[in-house]
Amino acid sequence: MPADASSISLSQLLASIDELEWREATLVAELPGGPVSRSWQLDAASGPVVLRFDMPVVEALGLDRQAELAVLERVASLGIGPEVLWAAPERGLLVRRLLPGRAWQEADLSDSDNLFRLGALLRRLHSIPVVHESPDLRTSVAMYVDAIGTEKARAIGLQAEKLLAEISIESSCRVFCHRDVHCGNIIDHGELRLIDWEYAGSGDPCFELAVVAEQHQLDESQLGGILDGYAGAAYSIEISRLNQFRRLYAYIAELWSMVAH
Repeated sequence: MPADASSISLSQLLASIDELEWREATLVAELPGGPVSRSWQLDAASGPVVLRFDMPVVEALGLDRQAELAVLERVASLGIGPEVLWAAPERGLLVRRLLPGRAWQEADLSDSDNLFRLGALLRRLHSIPVVHESPDLRTSVAMYVDAIGTEKARAIGLQAEKLLAEISIESSCRVFCHRDVHCGNIIDHGELRLIDWEYAGSGDPCFELAVVAEQHQLDESQLGGILDGYAGAAYSIEISRLNQFRRLYAYIAELWSMVAH
């Protein structure tokens, strides 16, 4: 992937693709994105699609695009994620079906019915056999700290290590997790589905719920609404442990931001 990937135009990307359908697709809009990739909604012969193009930071973040394809195949077959139509991971390219519906906004987390639905979706997700054994949280923290290489990063890493020891991460149960559930990745079309599965893999179900809670600073009532929908899962959620994971996620998110930017 070229170092100046951020300056590559959509027309250049489409011209580089051999498959005629994607090469002849027309632009609808560039989608909001971040430092990891750029995405465009396109109209293709088979319908609306999304083209994603990776930025060089994907490597530093340790993202495994081959593993992601296996994850996407599974979740698409179960109706909780988008279908992949074409991919060239070695070139940082992926085309997926555009899911119908709308992405959630913060206001959706104030609706008790929505909170219950989200909890039920996560309960279902965590019941699926693990598709990809992703690195554990201790490995991810160490990788981010090494990639950044500053005193500040090492200090954050030490705080994260202390929390990991308190949580006894080695004894955690490992289930299939999305690991980046937030409003922008929740698509609502009567039923809820998730996009952006690039961090998906094995993980502690408590951490998954902590990510949602910390990303959106959910209060006790909102978290309770999600847990109501999650009730009946094979894994019990301890609030004290979930709160420890919330603190851990805050450290990991800070390190992630330092790597990505």
